[in-house]
Amino acid sequence: MALAVLPSPASFPPHSLLPFSSFPKFRVFHSSWSANPVVPRGSLASCCSGKKSSRRGRASKSNEELCHELREFNLAMGLPENRVPSMKELCENGRKDLANIVRRRGYKAITELLLNSNGESHSGKVLEGKQASINGNLYETAGEDTELYQDWAPKAHEQHNQNEINHLKGLLDQKEAELSQLKQQIENEKLALSNLHAKGMAELGDIQRTIAEKDAELHAAEENLDGLKEVHIDYWANGQTVEVTGSFNGWQHRVRLDLHPPSGQTNPPGLRKPLLWTTVLWLYPGVYEIKFIVDDHWRIDSQREIITSGGITNNLLRVDG
Repeated sequence: MALAVLPSPASFPPHSLLPFSSFPKFRVFHSSWSANPVVPRGSLASCCSGKKSSRRGRASKSNEELCHELREFNLAMGLPENRVPSMKELCENGRKDLANIVRRRGYKAITELLLNSNGESHSGKVLEGKQASINGNLYETAGEDTELYQDWAPKAHEQHNQNEINHLKGLLDQKEAELSQLKQQIENEKLALSNLHAKGMAELGDIQRTIAEKDAELHAAEENLDGLKEVHIDYWANGQTVEVTGSFNGWQHRVRLDLHPPSGQTNPPGLRKPLLWTTVLWLYPGVYEIKFIVDDHWRIDSQREIITSGGITNNLLRVDG
């Protein structure tokens, strides 16, 4: 007689069960099985009863057959293995034949028969068969999930790699743009520095040329100064300002004479004597014509050498070498 019953999870040996969390289909199967571990009672009639039930009920059953059928009934109903079902439970679930046997033999005799019989071995065999069937289904479902995972894993890995490659390409493009911008900035800085250097070199060249010209002028001036002679000019006159000019400067500039400090002599009242006016000129050796200007009036020094040319009278100044 076959029973459409699933055993409870506690009846499986721990080493023979696969982890339900490994595959999604196993979790669904485990959830539905745990929620409804036994078949509905109404279906036991179609599983446990048959055309031969009443006939076997009327016929005598061996102790082994009786214990076997009672244990299968208990397993289907989720009852303890060695418990004798009540007559009501047996009748309501389509086993009047077993109910009649229990009534005839008595609960006590049937209980002792179940306890003394080799029920443990029988239950083990039944459970082993159920376990093998479930394990087969589990392995089949695991194979399907494994195939699905094997198909999905390479694609997911390839997509992940492609995302990583795209991310790295984006970073590379960004770094290349930054590097290009940095290179452009360096080139601009180089160009600006080159222009600044060229400008500095041009200004330095101008400065060096100016220095060279000034050096040449200074050298020429020094050479010219080597031939200059110090000449003292003295002139006696009464006036507020006394100046001198001549051919030594092209008659263009007047050189002011300074009043010489007066001596200890004093002039008598009402008598004015000439005062001494002096200056120093630096002239090259030669002969020059000079003339004095006293309060804007041109004068000659009668104590000096005089020359007249073209109706113009001047003093002569001789500078010896």
